[in-house]
Amino acid sequence: MSPELITKGKTYLRQYRALRSIWRALGLSKTATELDRQRSAAERFPFCPVICLLVAVKGDPVDQDALRSTVESVRRQTYAFWQLCLVSVDAPSNAAAEMINQYVEDGGRIIHAAHNADADAGEAEGEAAALRFDIAAGEFVAVLEPGDQLAPDALYALVALLNQHPAADLIYTDEDQRAGDGAHARPVFKPAWSPEYFLSGMYTGRLSVYRRSLVAELGAFRPKFEGAHEYDLALRVVERSERIYHVRQVLYHRRGAQPSAPRRSEGVRADDGGNGTSGEAERRALRDYLSRNQVAATCEQAAVGGASHRVRYRVAARPLVSIIIPTAGFSRVVDGRGELDLLANCVQSVVRSTAYTHFEVLCIDNSDLREETTRAVQGLGDARIRLINYSGPFNIAQKMNFGVRQAAGEHFLFLNDDTEVVSAEWLEAMLEFSQQPAVGAVGAKLYFHNGSIQHAGVVI
Repeated sequence: MSPELITKGKTYLRQYRALRSIWRALGLSKTATELDRQRSAAERFPFCPVICLLVAVKGDPVDQDALRSTVESVRRQTYAFWQLCLVSVDAPSNAAAEMINQYVEDGGRIIHAAHNADADAGEAEGEAAALRFDIAAGEFVAVLEPGDQLAPDALYALVALLNQHPAADLIYTDEDQRAGDGAHARPVFKPAWSPEYFLSGMYTGRLSVYRRSLVAELGAFRPKFEGAHEYDLALRVVERSERIYHVRQVLYHRRGAQPSAPRRSEGVRADDGGNGTSGEAERRALRDYLSRNQVAATCEQAAVGGASHRVRYRVAARPLVSIIIPTAGFSRVVDGRGELDLLANCVQSVVRSTAYTHFEVLCIDNSDLREETTRAVQGLGDARIRLINYSGPFNIAQKMNFGVRQAAGEHFLFLNDDTEVVSAEWLEAMLEFSQQPAVGAVGAKLYFHNGSIQHAGVVI
């Protein structure tokens, strides 16, 4: 590994440790006084919806310690208007039933129900068929996993947002993982709502809270998508509503994964890399989403980390793409490759390495290209390439605008002359999105020559 990469790695490690300290300080250590203030403030909320939390009680025998930790985290909430529904997938043992009954008899906000294998569920088994949305009494509903815990202020934070956005249909929070010794690790800081990114995996994860009336209207979980039933439900919700909000706080603590039983979903991280049973189940849900919305696209396993799936939109009618390259004709010494003529190298890589062929290349110069650069570009013998002189003073923005006026394409792609194509599908991959009506601009990930990332997008 090069010294440059080692130095960068150390820098990123310091930054990560600093962020981790901030994460711990901001959301995980509220004092008893602060929690008491929240309880008082919650009583003054103008809008106090009931939030129903569903937990599938499963396992033979039931892990009583895991279930107890989840129930107690709900009982510690600073927001008082909640209902907890414990739904037995199988008949619990006498000891587990006794523990559950003790909770049910304490206060009335905790109820216990058996799996209802009604006619709609048919022969289906598992969590999707077991969870009883029909017994939820609240205006909003969420699913918890036994052993996972809510932060004491989780429901408070959700209802605080609902008082600002009472029409919200889906709210999701950040999450982390909690080990047996109580230590917090692996925080997942999620982005704001992005319909496009959601199609690469259920990054909303836990805690996700849904409007119950919408869930009921959509038929709640569909057993045929067992293994991806939460993702299937979320896909049906987001195609019906744009009222989706993110609470930027770590409010859900997953129990540390056991080696023998990997967790299926963890926010933006997929434990099987989209590669196992749950990954394929999610792709079935995605294909069903694309089909019922008549989206001309296919769904495949993602080839890179982070995302689990990749939706490939069909490029319609092969539009012409105008690749506009403002240039000053410079050369640069690149490690291991000597001195490169930047424009010639860039244009050669576009022509030789781009699978999508319906493009033109407009090189906008100031009549200052060296003869060897001109010969190299023209020597490619490709009629799609044009060298165009811009007579004004050197100005990158003006040169790009000038290039647009000379271009014939339906899509414009602005490219620096110090770039090089490294993926044959680069142009088509961006075109898949730029042709979408809701998308105005598309960018690509850029690498330095040593393989480190130079640019991976911007936030507006």
